[in-house]
Amino acid sequence: MNDALSALDALVLRAQKPSRYVGGELGSVRKDLAGAGLRFALAFPDTYEVGMSNLGFRLLYHLLNDRPEIACERVFLPWPDLEAMLREERLPLFSLESRAPVATFDVLGVTLQFELAYTSVLALLDLAGVPLLARDRGDDHPLVVGVGPCAYDPEPVADFFDAFAIGDGEQLALEIADAVRESGFRRGGARRGEVLARLARIPGVYVPSLFAPRYDPRTRALAAMEPLLAGYERVERRIAPDLNALPTSAYQRPIVPFMQTIHDRLPVEIQRGCTRGCRFCQVGMVTRPTRQRDPRQVLALAEAGLRGSGYEEVGLLSLSSGDYACLNPLLDDFLARWEPERIAMSLPSLRTETLSGSLAERIARIRKTGFTLAPE
Repeated sequence: MNDALSALDALVLRAQKPSRYVGGELGSVRKDLAGAGLRFALAFPDTYEVGMSNLGFRLLYHLLNDRPEIACERVFLPWPDLEAMLREERLPLFSLESRAPVATFDVLGVTLQFELAYTSVLALLDLAGVPLLARDRGDDHPLVVGVGPCAYDPEPVADFFDAFAIGDGEQLALEIADAVRESGFRRGGARRGEVLARLARIPGVYVPSLFAPRYDPRTRALAAMEPLLAGYERVERRIAPDLNALPTSAYQRPIVPFMQTIHDRLPVEIQRGCTRGCRFCQVGMVTRPTRQRDPRQVLALAEAGLRGSGYEEVGLLSLSSGDYACLNPLLDDFLARWEPERIAMSLPSLRTETLSGSLAERIARIRKTGFTLAPE
């Protein structure tokens, strides 16, 4: 093990950006894998700077690590230079916190944010030494679980996943982790098929191997899904009804990367879902209904996150920030609290009709940051 770690150290130092792979950032969590009741690898099939800009990824990381019996570590797809070196040295893909081989974890949760990442998922599995097809995996391989927006339409990649988590992941992730841990999977307990049957009993979990797809012989389009387990005929997405009741440790102890990430700021979710219902917008449809966070909690989370990180900008996240009911009072309170400290704010998603002169003036009062317009 020490020889493998030394070899990885040497490769990381030769990489173009070693800070992508060193781990140990402020706010990260390192646990004893050998003593953990469940080892959970949380993977983002893109580079570190992209994955660490994703709030959902950060939320699940802290949510799982808040449980003492669960050790959750991050996994990212390396840049081609390190990928080539890993293949040349015949070393497997590793987790960020302890540099443990990904294949040694009990669960490999892969976030699916967009369809173009599907091939990256296969590259990640291949680098990790995990069989690409779920049917080829045995009891000595991790359970591969897909999460995120693309898990709502899982069939194009269903052959590569053991299960999918459909819907809001906060409670669902913990229920999946508990089911696997209590089964004793990979510790002399339940076999792989038995664990999948357990997961099928969790609302919001889709297990592809427990359904048989039927295709139209003429168009080859998916025509029907035949259930193979009695009582498991359909899967309904999970919904977290109240944002204010969700765990907040990811905001209170944010991870501060050593390198500049794509969105290098403190993210705070102010609203989930969207009131507009545009049919072309995948995430706007799948995250219904609209739920808004109390503005007092938004300010409290920003306070805790800024104190624990040193960030100088807060991103108020929503699919359509201009539709947040208390936006103007929230911005006024934000400015009253942090304008003297030169803490900036940004609104990553605004519809053109919600952008007013007074709103733009508020955003620019501290220093030049930005807002993103959705003209469609």
